[in-house]
Amino acid sequence: MATAEGICLSCGHKVAVPLPVEPLFNRAEVCMLVPVKGSTLASWMTRHRNDPNLSPPKYIGRARRGRRLWTADDVRYIRASLVRGHQ
Repeated sequence: MATAEGICLSCGHKVAVPLPVEPLFNRAEVCMLVPVKGSTLASWMTRHRNDPNLSPPKYIGRARRGRRLWTADDVRYIRASLVRGHQ
């Protein structure tokens, strides 16, 4: 497996990240990819909170104010359930 090496901007230490890294999408990106409004995505996530087809939640940011991140598989599953195949 390959690695990407660089320097941490905040502390200056060398950092190595194993590749490939799974892409994560924030709320705005998911809304563009699905396509739905943010309120629709929020209500869908509330109804499907314990859905086994969704990966465990990943958050970024401060405690109790974290923003959820979704995997590519999550985005595919949400799109399949919200968007019709044919009109």
